[in-house]
Amino acid sequence: MNDTFAKAFQDQMNAANGAFSKMEVPAAFREMAEKSVESYRDNYEKLKAAATQTSDILEDSYSTASKGVSEYNLKSLEILRSNVNAAFDFFASVVSAKSAAETLNKAA
Repeated sequence: MNDTFAKAFQDQMNAANGAFSKMEVPAAFREMAEKSVESYRDNYEKLKAAATQTSDILEDSYSTASKGVSEYNLKSLEILRSNVNAAFDFFASVVSAKSAAETLNKAA
């Protein structure tokens, strides 16, 4: 039974291949299909260009943001260093005071 089924299936496939190989696609249909493919390619190129442009813009924005954050961090460290130095200078002057009155004077 398997051989009979396989033979019948093969006969049907051969008949279908023979029928489709003789069939011609109408010129209008072929032209429409070619235009569709061309349109898809054009749209793909436009999409690809837009994606590249968007990627470049995001990269530039990220670079600018990173630079801004870096500058902000440097400025913050500069301010912190200045405050720490001022605090050490103050404490050094308070410790070097000879009397309580002089300490209060420096603290004010």
